[in-house]
Formats: sequence, structure tokens, C-alpha cells
Amino acid sequence: DSDVLPRLAELHIQTIGVSDSPDGGLMALGETLLPRTGGLPSLRTLYVDEEHTGQPRLKEACAARTGHGDPRVHALKLLCY
Repeated sequence: DSDVLPRLAELHIQTIGVSDSPDGGLMALGETLLPRTGGLPSLRTLYVDEEHTGQPRLKEACAARTGHGDPRVHALKLLCY
């Protein structure tokens, strides 16, 4: 259903072997979450393993979505397990 991802409000990524490398999955996810891409606009909370909370692109996405002014894209919290 193409309506599910735009409405996704919470995402848990835990112990699935996602990569922190520049060409890895978390980097791609972080890029998708940037306001300019418009990906997952309703996502408010992203849970990742503690080792991934410092992933630069995820941190950048959270910072960029806080107070950016577009009411269609919610601020995003990055939390760890």
C-alpha cells in the first residue's frame, strides 16, 4: 500500500546488521529523511541500536527536520535501545 510509508510515525531498526558505512543502509535512510527529499514525512521517532545513534547522516536528518518550517514534515527524534 503506497499510503503506509508516508504515514509511518515510528520506526525500529534493531540488530539487523545495517551498515554505518558511507554506502550503507543507515546513510541511505538518513538521506531519505532529510526534509528536502520528503521521505517518510510523518516519521517522528526512529529507534536504532545505540552504536548507530552517532551516524552522521541520521543526526543531520534529525537536526534538519527540527524547526525547518514545513508543516507536512514532522520533527524527528533519534532514540536508542
